[in-house]
Amino acid sequence: MKYTAYQGFIFPFCILISIFISSDLKGQHIKLTWSPNPENDIKNYVIYRASTTSQETEIASVPLTDTSYLDYDIIIGETYYYRITAVDSADNISEFSDPIEVPTDFTTTVDPSTIGIPEKFYLSQNYPNPFNPETRFEYYVAKHSPISLAVYNLLGKKIRTLVNDNKSPGIYSITWDGRDEFSKKVASGIYFARFKAGEFRQTRKIDLQK
Repeated sequence: MKYTAYQGFIFPFCILISIFISSDLKGQHIKLTWSPNPENDIKNYVIYRASTTSQETEIASVPLTDTSYLDYDIIIGETYYYRITAVDSADNISEFSDPIEVPTDFTTTVDPSTIGIPEKFYLSQNYPNPFNPETRFEYYVAKHSPISLAVYNLLGKKIRTLVNDNKSPGIYSITWDGRDEFSKKVASGIYFARFKAGEFRQTRKIDLQK
């Protein structure tokens, strides 16, 4: 297994490529799917979860042969955050994957041909929040549409355009580094992220702290 020269940790690897909410005979669940670690001595993956009402804890250890996990211990209406690490045969632990936010206030399709395609447009709450120096948004596109995501200050002035493009159906993410259109760092305080998808509109309050 490879290590960084300055930290001694396994290189980060876990990129979640599919997250969707489904149900079966056991009940509703969130399915996480990730790309496998390419190293040849990985032993298992460890999944961590936090929510809007609970601290982050380890919820599962998954064998190397698996690259997916079904989380049945969920409450619809809650928002969950997941991160993954890899563990090698010497019990060295990788860095965390990037956190992924999963809201459960709607259900996505589960047909194999449409896995990962939401039924509704949606902008997640940024994570972390409050944040410094950067934060991440997940946004859900239900059908091919012009998408706009921008940050505004309390006076309603646009600070930064994060997304302005036509998007195909799917789940996307974008990071804001706390800078304006001219790459200057903005002051700490309250801002708003405004998401537009066709006729759909949604706003999230975000808190930059320094």
